[in-house]
Amino acid sequence: MAGKENKLAKERSAPAPAAAVPGTYASLVSAIEGLVADARNGLAVAMNAIMLRTYWRTGEYIVEYEQHGADRAVYGEGLLNRLSRDLALRRGRAHRRQRRVERRRKRVRR
Repeated sequence: MAGKENKLAKERSAPAPAAAVPGTYASLVSAIEGLVADARNGLAVAMNAIMLRTYWRTGEYIVEYEQHGADRAVYGEGLLNRLSRDLALRRGRAHRRQRRVERRRKRVRR
């Protein structure tokens, strides 16, 4: 696996062949614009995958904490309120209660 990763890293860092270098200013601008667009699209795809895994695991942690291995949880709404408050204090408003409820709900439906 490491050999494959090294090969990919070399391919990414290798300079473009001379034939790929644009000949006019307009084609240079267009080529750079394409590179930036490709990078942004790749970043968006990677970020979405990371966030999906993060949200899934967040819901999984909450469900496991609530159920302690049982089929169903015995709990009140207090856990989600407390989690949201504490995480919002530490990490900002992205940890509002509604997001916690959604992550937990998606995990329970599985």
